[in-house]
Amino acid sequence: MMSSSTVLVARSPTPSRRRPCVAARSIVERQAVTAARGPRVVPQPQPVWPVLGNLPQLEFDVMRIPAQVAKLYGEMGTNTMRVALFSNAVAVRTRSYPDALRVLQWPKEMQKRKGIGLGVLQEFLGEGLASIDSSNPSYKRLLEVMNPSFRKVTTDAMLSDFAAVGGRMVDTIRQVAGPGGGEVDMQAVAGAATVDSIGLLHFRTDLGQLGRVLRGPMSADLDEGDVPAMMNDITREAQMLMLPGLLNPGLTRVLPGYARYRDAISRLDALIERVVQGRRSQGFRDEDRDVLGAILQAQDAEDGDWLTRDLVRDQLTTLFFAGSDTTASTVAWCLYELSKNQEAQRALREEVGKQLADAGGDPAKVTAKMLDACPLLAGCMKETLRVYPPAPVIMRDAPDDEVVDGYLVPKGQAIVIDIYGLHRRPDLFPEPDRWLPERWTEGGRHAPADAKALIPFAPGPRSCIGRYFAERETQLFLCILVAGFEWTPSQEPDIAHAVTITSLNGIHLNARPI
Repeated sequence: MMSSSTVLVARSPTPSRRRPCVAARSIVERQAVTAARGPRVVPQPQPVWPVLGNLPQLEFDVMRIPAQVAKLYGEMGTNTMRVALFSNAVAVRTRSYPDALRVLQWPKEMQKRKGIGLGVLQEFLGEGLASIDSSNPSYKRLLEVMNPSFRKVTTDAMLSDFAAVGGRMVDTIRQVAGPGGGEVDMQAVAGAATVDSIGLLHFRTDLGQLGRVLRGPMSADLDEGDVPAMMNDITREAQMLMLPGLLNPGLTRVLPGYARYRDAISRLDALIERVVQGRRSQGFRDEDRDVLGAILQAQDAEDGDWLTRDLVRDQLTTLFFAGSDTTASTVAWCLYELSKNQEAQRALREEVGKQLADAGGDPAKVTAKMLDACPLLAGCMKETLRVYPPAPVIMRDAPDDEVVDGYLVPKGQAIVIDIYGLHRRPDLFPEPDRWLPERWTEGGRHAPADAKALIPFAPGPRSCIGRYFAERETQLFLCILVAGFEWTPSQEPDIAHAVTITSLNGIHLNARPI
């Protein structure tokens, strides 16, 4: 990778020369201008500082890089830029549309480049389905093994199980909030509930995380199985270790945060080993649909030598990460926005209340068809995924010399699809910083310019395998929680990007039983 002194850059235009209405220009108009100009050099925030690259422009805030970059897009009048995190770690970031969809079709194959990548997070994810290269022979075989457990028909058959976990969640909230209602950290509660769902439905193991919420953080057995606490330590420490790792990979291992990071991974690995042994002891039946059962049966097959112990472990860590943390984030952030929008909350309560009434008041009898008959519920979920995308960025390497947004991207260059920034383009989503679920149900001036620009699950061949599982779980949990409680704001969350979008101080809301 070239040093900061040799990187070719195009300075952003001065205020007097900058086009005043870039965001207002139509997509077609911008594409026509781009085609006429031909490929250009990707612009970069100026100055490019020796060693530090563009970190000063990002205010050295590693926990909020997507938000800082979002500001730079507007200041530079561009949808694509080169950003250097130190002079040796350079990536092209883009919120260009529809180019982002095309980039996501590129194979996920890591080139022999320096600086940019998963970094220390690779130690956690290993060769999980979300992080393994598309060229790895195990990738397609893993898909074949795991896909049946996440199909629509399989997931829809799990709604009564989601309802059972939702019932436990309601009981937990009632006990934490008290008879008359009170404050609840929904980031913690939703995190525990989604881990319990993964445990029951895909590991056939009761992980008992909601019970730990009641016992509190000082529980004596905290180190033995508090999955949300482990995941919190892993993602936050990994994000904090990112910059030192870019400067020198060996530096991370001498920092105090690395010891906490590795300790959390070790605790999760010990839990995974117990889960695997427990699932294996149950035996297997033809009608089983849990993903761990499918993985272990594939491992036991005559040709199962490819599915090593480490590869099994990597799939489970990825499921804990992608299958629980991201869904919990959507549930908690949606309730936070509903707490500030009482009109939308009342309308949603009325909508889901009708479906629950048709189910005899029993969430376990809510069907997929009933959930599909709730447009505002779908709108609330979509709008939350837009404003708080669980994975704010996704990375690909250019397989060849490519042109993205009219800029030349050389082969092997790391390119970051900035989902966070794309979801906040005013020409695609009018008033993008406002949470407006009606933009998905009523049309009008807030309607998306193109609904396909909502890409929280990364469309294309590497689309999230658990997308439908996450959507159905989110819908049913919201249905139960909005029908059961009136939500009002409490503490203001400290929004950060610790791999996923989270709050450093929790998402505290007031819950009053209805």
